[in-house]
Amino acid sequence: MSKMVLTEQLVQIFCKLPEPGKVKTRLEPCLGKQGAADLYGELLERVVARLKPCFNTELWYARTGTVEFLRRFPRLEQKQQVEGDLGERMLYSMSDGLARSEKVVLVGSDCPQIDSGYVAQAFAVLK
Repeated sequence: MSKMVLTEQLVQIFCKLPEPGKVKTRLEPCLGKQGAADLYGELLERVVARLKPCFNTELWYARTGTVEFLRRFPRLEQKQQVEGDLGERMLYSMSDGLARSEKVVLVGSDCPQIDSGYVAQAFAVLK
């Protein structure tokens, strides 16, 4: 039986919730726990702003704290990552995406230079 494809391309943004002491911990000596969390949140917002207008996009979050932050993205499909190591979580989300889309690109949430052109190149490689 063939899968029903709802979309040709899907971008999945993998993230943690920006909880102080849980993200960007190597930057804490310079920025403090709250500063590191704030930076992470800004990077995530930047990735969403660059990719959401151009692609069917989902936000896959690891539940590390309160989901209050997710209210910043009311028009973005949000899914909680499954338990397990990073590889298991990525495999699950990719499998979920491929059940609904022909091509899936998974990106990290703190890639300050990622843009739609870079992701479009990734989709082009996935022939």
